[in-house]
Amino acid sequence: MFKSIYIYKNLINIVYLKKNRNRYRFLKKELISLKENNKVANLIDKNYKNFVNYSFFNIENTRVEIPLVKDKKTKEVLIEAKLKNQDIDLNKFKYIPILNNVETDREIYNIYLIPYSIFKELNLEDKNLYIELFSLPIFSIFSISKKFFKEKNTLHIYSDKSQLIIVLNENENLKYFRTIEIPSHISYPSESYINFLYENINLTFNYIRQSISIKIDKIIISGLESQSEELANLIFNFAKLPLCSLTYQGFLENCSGEDFQQNIINIGNLFIDKSEHDIRPAKYIHDKNFYKISKVLIRILIFLIFILSIFPILKFKDIQKKQQEISTLEEKIKQSYIKGLMKVSGFSEKKSIYYTNYLKLINDAQTKNAIIALQKVFPILSLHKFNYIDSQVKDNSFEISIRDKIKFSNLLEINNFKKRFYEKLKAISKDYSITDNSKFDINKLEATIFLNVRGNL
Repeated sequence: MFKSIYIYKNLINIVYLKKNRNRYRFLKKELISLKENNKVANLIDKNYKNFVNYSFFNIENTRVEIPLVKDKKTKEVLIEAKLKNQDIDLNKFKYIPILNNVETDREIYNIYLIPYSIFKELNLEDKNLYIELFSLPIFSIFSISKKFFKEKNTLHIYSDKSQLIIVLNENENLKYFRTIEIPSHISYPSESYINFLYENINLTFNYIRQSISIKIDKIIISGLESQSEELANLIFNFAKLPLCSLTYQGFLENCSGEDFQQNIINIGNLFIDKSEHDIRPAKYIHDKNFYKISKVLIRILIFLIFILSIFPILKFKDIQKKQQEISTLEEKIKQSYIKGLMKVSGFSEKKSIYYTNYLKLINDAQTKNAIIALQKVFPILSLHKFNYIDSQVKDNSFEISIRDKIKFSNLLEINNFKKRFYEKLKAISKDYSITDNSKFDINKLEATIFLNVRGNL
């Protein structure tokens, strides 16, 4: 059972749904005044999967440029580093990166910053474990557009009594969004409401056409004006693009077209990617995930206790007996193997003394060999197949030189190598003299290894 909650202005819109395989059943809806219900937390019901969506307008944004890299994790590290350079505290904001442009050697991102404080302001911390998702309307609109038009570039225009949301999808990627709060003096339905929508849609469409190089395939109109011929004609006159509205058929049962359009944000909540657009602080998401895993483990434990409680005692004793027999057999096999080895090898006490002395002589001879010196720096050599290694032994001392230029595919890889390189270096520096002139170029993803190790054999 699902409970999808949408909070806007002083109203709370709630939709109850039930999932049956790949389809949802619309059960009922409620509209509650926030004044009547002092805390949103009171609406979180542990018997439901609760999805919460909050209408928030003060989203800050900035722009960052990073080198052109393929690895997703590396991109995250680079973006976060750029944001920190702008004195943005990532402990206070959830950042949403949207690719703006790709140039020869760099990517340019628009970064939207959503404050974590809004989750706390709604006093939802104590009910966190029972919340599946906490997000914003823009991500609901984006997700439902993606569900309907996976391989299309769409401009989705949604409106209700409190806001106008415009979301641009490029295939399955969020390319741009804008949220405009509708002034309190503009009522619905009215001519001023239509005029307000038209002016802002026209302005936004012109910005997208001039600033974002993307060909729009369709314009989607949803919400209160999804069936408005007047608004559709106004938009078509300047956009000259196909217009459509969404239908609930195929994935939603027991729902009218009007209910679907008026509750599209609540329904879209179910399709939001939690890994990207859950805007709770990371701590709360981790706690929620741990809680879910714990519930599964508890169920398994209860099942095992049940099985053991009905398992015959006699069978349990049989298992213990078999375990003892297996342990005894293992010991016999070990002893037989040792005896067999001695028998095959023909080792006697005299021969073992002979081979011990023989090995000692070999060891003494090897100390004059440069190969032995390499063993001293084995922790370093095990890191990489270095192109140039030179070892020299003189009297009882050795010197090893290691040179190489190593290319890496991403930032994570070069940082991991650098960390392990200096850990190994630190480990052998206790016994040997080290001269290290190695350099790590993060921008070029390149390491230049220039290392000398000296010591006694």
